[in-house]
Amino acid sequence: MKAPSAPDLVTLTGYMLGLWWAQGGPAWAGLVSIVADEADGRLARALGETSERGSALDWGADVALTPFALARLGRECGNPDAAMLLAPVLLLVQAAARARGERPSVGSVRAVLMLAAMAVRAKQTR
Repeated sequence: MKAPSAPDLVTLTGYMLGLWWAQGGPAWAGLVSIVADEADGRLARALGETSERGSALDWGADVALTPFALARLGRECGNPDAAMLLAPVLLLVQAAARARGERPSVGSVRAVLMLAAMAVRAKQTR
């Protein structure tokens, strides 16, 4: 197995910070996770290191973090169980978009969920 590239390490770092944030970690960890998700592909292209593995790793990190972000949003809103009912729908949407080769130029479903949870939390702590 080939060693992880610099972009892969950025993806994995963002994934780990996203998991920490989702389990109650600080907002900065979630924000760095989102930035890492935006930076990994750009770094791969700049270094000429794009690969199917890197693309799959990035997509897998997004898909794996989406339910965690949804659960954190649900907790912040006071109803984590109801929020989790959306997880299968979001997975289908993400899979369908990937199958069609669609990827937004900026952002992801999980980034939107993470930012929404952070906004709810910030509003509650005012």
